[in-house]
Amino acid sequence: SSEFIRNTATLASGTSIAQIISIGTAPIVYRIYDKEDYGTLALFMAITGVLGVFSTLQYSQAILLEKTDDEARKAIWLNRIINLLFSFLCALTVLTLNSRISQVFNSELLGKWLFLVPISIFFSGQNEIFRVLANRMKEYKILAFNTMLIAILVPAVSISVGLLYSGPLGLFVGLMCSQIVPPLIMLFRLRHKYPITATGVTKQDLISLAKKYSDYPKFTLASEFINRFTNQLPVFLLSRFLGPAT
Repeated sequence: SSEFIRNTATLASGTSIAQIISIGTAPIVYRIYDKEDYGTLALFMAITGVLGVFSTLQYSQAILLEKTDDEARKAIWLNRIINLLFSFLCALTVLTLNSRISQVFNSELLGKWLFLVPISIFFSGQNEIFRVLANRMKEYKILAFNTMLIAILVPAVSISVGLLYSGPLGLFVGLMCSQIVPPLIMLFRLRHKYPITATGVTKQDLISLAKKYSDYPKFTLASEFINRFTNQLPVFLLSRFLGPAT
């Protein structure tokens, strides 16, 4: 009869099933791809993981904290606009510095996949925004479903593509599917219960919200960046000095 226990059980069961699927399919995936393929994917994920800190400038928590649904809707659009602008900035950086980035990380293969960075940043940011909204609305079944979906989607796509094409193509296609599909599903399912449209959202509203929650980019952005960067530092250093296969 406890709502808290039901919600916790829903999230826990989704995570548990996802872990079982991932562990069960791992031996198959590991036999298809070689270590350089995995190293390239790890390097790509390390880059997008660190850059992802800036995808919403940590304003996503404002969606959860606003008292009214209308103000939360405005916070959603503040985050979506920031995410779009940062993704565009990443796209410009990749277009101009693609070869230089590959040289820095000592991985020629990485250069072929860097064009996916802005796409990854955009959809990861959108996914974060909708996950916070789903938490606000207590839509834990959607969150659990998405967790299980990713666990099924990634190995299924990676194995299928890997059997047809050599190289890390399947790994990257699987990663992109895991980042693109969940936010689209959440957008489709949440918009029927919650108004996500930009109707009535003004520039002044967005500026006001940005000022109201300015402590997030001021104080949590730097610490979160340092945390993610230090976590990924072994990947960067191993790739730079010993190559992505290591």
